[in-house]
Amino acid sequence: MGILKLFAKPAPVVRKLPVGSFTVDRDGNMMTTTVGSEYPQWLLDDTAREVLSLFRDARAARMPLTGLDLNFAGLHITAREMQGGALVFLSPQNTFVALIASQEGTSTGIKRPGQLIARIESHIGCWKQFNYFVNLARAKMFGLEDESNFLELKKIIELDAETIFAVIEVPSPTSEETIALLARAPSLCRLSETDGGDFPGLENAWHKLYTGWHSVLGRIKIQRRDGAKSLFGGKK
Repeated sequence: MGILKLFAKPAPVVRKLPVGSFTVDRDGNMMTTTVGSEYPQWLLDDTAREVLSLFRDARAARMPLTGLDLNFAGLHITAREMQGGALVFLSPQNTFVALIASQEGTSTGIKRPGQLIARIESHIGCWKQFNYFVNLARAKMFGLEDESNFLELKKIIELDAETIFAVIEVPSPTSEETIALLARAPSLCRLSETDGGDFPGLENAWHKLYTGWHSVLGRIKIQRRDGAKSLFGGKK
């Protein structure tokens, strides 16, 4: 398994593990990233190469594989296949759980508070990527691959939001706010044609939703720390 070699080979010491997400095309070329520039590029490139290899091997074996959840050398990697490329999340181990959790035993795949926290963290990461793509549209610096990945990202955001809403009561952001914001960005092409007209309003709506999810995450972490009997808002 190639990804095992990635973390087994000698490499420069990384004093602080990367946190963030990035998208790559089918050839492994970096397209968007929220990972800080202080992290070595070889780590991101090698991770992308091995993730894409796993997706290709699965397709060749006719085994449906749309998501990965891997832990190696203290680094947690979750990835989603996107039009032959991939959306990859990186974080110190035990921060993220699977972006796509196991569906066995429950309709949502979220069985424990730790999984709920991880799912919300990954959802926040998706919204950060959403903003990155919107900025590409604002600058008119995107291509067909970016457009395809943006549309795929919107699907992931909507699915994950509904999964979370099915498990806990979230006063804000609401499902309606999520759908409304996604509808305001139908495509990068459409956004780029607005000449800045809708960008301020879109950015304000995104910021409200983004900070709202951080607030939800903070409350759940506090409840868990204080030993709350249930974090699932009465939903089962």
